[in-house]
Amino acid sequence: MKNTEAMTGKMSVQTVIRCLDISEDGALLLLDLPLEPGATHDFLINIEDETVRIRAVARHCRSVENGYQAGVQFVKIDSADERRLRDAIARLRSSAD
Repeated sequence: MKNTEAMTGKMSVQTVIRCLDISEDGALLLLDLPLEPGATHDFLINIEDETVRIRAVARHCRSVENGYQAGVQFVKIDSADERRLRDAIARLRSSAD
């Protein structure tokens, strides 16, 4: 087959991420790989003893000394995971006080 422009696909990559900051709407992440701004990604984020599944859109990404720092906006999260995320963030905030 010579015309490969008609062939497209998806790729899933697993890498460790570190949450530098998180809110109910998004997160600032440290990653080994860059994220393309505007691209949508699925994440499993562990907060304390909770794991939540989140779909997020990369809003910005820049190279830093130890990898890439990316800001993502959460765009899809089921209600149970949203509740777990909200509760975990509340616990983190109260322990920081």
